[in-house]
Amino acid sequence: MGYRSISVLVLAAAFVGLLGWGLSQSSPTALEIGEQIGDEQEPGGPALPVLDGTERAVGVDGAEELSLPDFRGQWVLVNVWASWCVPCEEEAPELERFYRHNGGGEGKFQIVGIDTKDAVSDGREFVEEFDLTYPQLHDGGGTFADDVLKATGVPESYLLDPDGALVTYVRGPVDARYLRTEIQPLLGGS
Repeated sequence: MGYRSISVLVLAAAFVGLLGWGLSQSSPTALEIGEQIGDEQEPGGPALPVLDGTERAVGVDGAEELSLPDFRGQWVLVNVWASWCVPCEEEAPELERFYRHNGGGEGKFQIVGIDTKDAVSDGREFVEEFDLTYPQLHDGGGTFADDVLKATGVPESYLLDPDGALVTYVRGPVDARYLRTEIQPLLGGS
């Protein structure tokens, strides 16, 4: 084997090694089914500001900040989104229809939107454009999505049981079929 072949092999091995190391450093550990969400950082769970201009949502009641434990006692579908995300635009109307059909926060089910890595004004415009009525929280820097939910992008959705334990999650957009066949049966009589 010549010098050139050895050099190519060494460079290829170094590239693969660096790529593997980079992926291991940037990939968050996935959440475990059954894991409690929101209680790790502080006793009441990490609070996020209500997205300015979206206080009309059921369950917000004039609060400036909310945390996931504030919704205990209800099934909660946490949807992480951003205004610049095209798949988020596609799933938003489906989420709103599902929310309205399943009690709209009046019963045992709630959707909580988390606008992440986004400007408040852009998030507010998104909520107005899609006439979203479920509570919207703002995670401008993405710390909550990245560190607590271990999100890898947007959109992502997490279903929490009434005790705040993770039941299921999906990375990527949800559609009406998924909500009807995978989420609705878990809600029982909500």
